[in-house]
Amino acid sequence: MNAARILFLAAVPTFGQWINYPSANIPRTADGKADLSAPAPRGLDGKPDLSGIWNANFNPVIPPGVVLYSSTLPGFDLQAWRTAAAPIPMTPWAEAIFSERTRNFTRDMPSAHCLPHGIPEGMMLDTFKIMHSAGTTLVLFEEGPRFRQIFTDGRSHPREMNPAWFGYSVGKWEGDTLVVDTRGLNDQSWLDPAGHPHSDQLRIIERFQRKNLGQMDVELTFEDPVAYREPWSATLRFELDPDTELIENVCENEKDREHLVGRTPSDDAAKIRLPIETLRQYAGTYGNGPTLEIVLTQSGLVMAGMLLTPKSETQFSTNSGVVTFVKDSQGRVEKVVGEFVGGEMFEIPRKR
Repeated sequence: MNAARILFLAAVPTFGQWINYPSANIPRTADGKADLSAPAPRGLDGKPDLSGIWNANFNPVIPPGVVLYSSTLPGFDLQAWRTAAAPIPMTPWAEAIFSERTRNFTRDMPSAHCLPHGIPEGMMLDTFKIMHSAGTTLVLFEEGPRFRQIFTDGRSHPREMNPAWFGYSVGKWEGDTLVVDTRGLNDQSWLDPAGHPHSDQLRIIERFQRKNLGQMDVELTFEDPVAYREPWSATLRFELDPDTELIENVCENEKDREHLVGRTPSDDAAKIRLPIETLRQYAGTYGNGPTLEIVLTQSGLVMAGMLLTPKSETQFSTNSGVVTFVKDSQGRVEKVVGEFVGGEMFEIPRKR
């Protein structure tokens, strides 16, 4: 189990309607649970059936020392899902927007105004359901509720496209992979909860692959000459949520945004500096089963892609919470304790 896995075990709760009502026609283990490792189901046309209710997997494998500079949990940042560690190739225009969103803890994300999540942000944050019919694959989002249509009847994109939140999607099968080409998007949505921007020239290619009953991978390639110097890709993982249904989740009477605050220059000035000898004592391996690596880099201490910024000699802030190092009576680092936005916590002893 990697460091991010430790952090995100309880990152996002799942909700549903008709909880524990058995989904039909899926293989089960001896105890009656869905056999998520069973082969992917297939439709009457022989193609993989992507139907089901899906949630994003929030456990990216982040090499020790890699720093993610967004103001959200690593699993919500497309950079963490890149097959290569190379930074997302943003243009200066996109970098300026992304930096401002990071500085202000993404307080202006569209959903703060009850506006839709974009692609793939909606799939990263929201439970969604895929349904197939003749010539159309329908994606239903729990939040909103909203829907997205992917036409597989052989049509091309229309000559004139009115910019839309979900754009215009056409798909085709290449072997066992559903390839979806989406264009005609507006420039108001975000690519991910971390705040990567895009223009209305964005084109997204998605490659849906159902690996087995319980797992689906979606490789995404983004082309946008305004926001990105070259096309780039990331691969997201999704897990089936069987024996449940979507529940209505409507954004109404929103009162939270007025209480959201960003970061001011005085916040940055308040940062303290610790001697390298002090930082070095915290670097190392934590945990005696699943392990958490804390690495000392030129930027400072890094944990699961998050830079630890000193608040005191033993307490550090991250892009999404607070980490505290606890010492024993002899001054040796005994354990690390973390508390994150949303109430997630961990306490891990130092490996001896």
